[in-house]
Amino acid sequence: MDWETGSEGPLLVSARVAHTRGKLLVEQRITNTGPAPLSQLELRLLYDHGELRPHGLDRVAVSQLLPGDSHDEEMWLEPRHEVQDAPLALRVRASDSAGASAECRLELGLFSYYLHGRPYSGPVRGALRVERALSRDAH
Repeated sequence: MDWETGSEGPLLVSARVAHTRGKLLVEQRITNTGPAPLSQLELRLLYDHGELRPHGLDRVAVSQLLPGDSHDEEMWLEPRHEVQDAPLALRVRASDSAGASAECRLELGLFSYYLHGRPYSGPVRGALRVERALSRDAH
């Protein structure tokens, strides 16, 4: 998937979503395009917690980002079950030394995940062992 890009003030935010082995990999790059350092950056994934769960962290705090520098981050999400059209977004907040703050929200689109096949619905092995043991004792 291509990189989605958004900017707000000195923040340049790029992100892309890839589907890898049943999980979503959200790659993010935050760049400070302003003349002053940014502090107290917070990167947060916005998603439906009933549909997806984080595999690791779903928010990260970065203490400082100097002018011209960038910070790369990877976050993983895992579907709880079959998912249809679940929205996914990235929100980045930051402030500079003068006290001005910037917030950028980047919509990453809708995500759908369909299960292949059915869950195993056969007999439980432990139950089979108990039945066999009972039938031997009856004879």
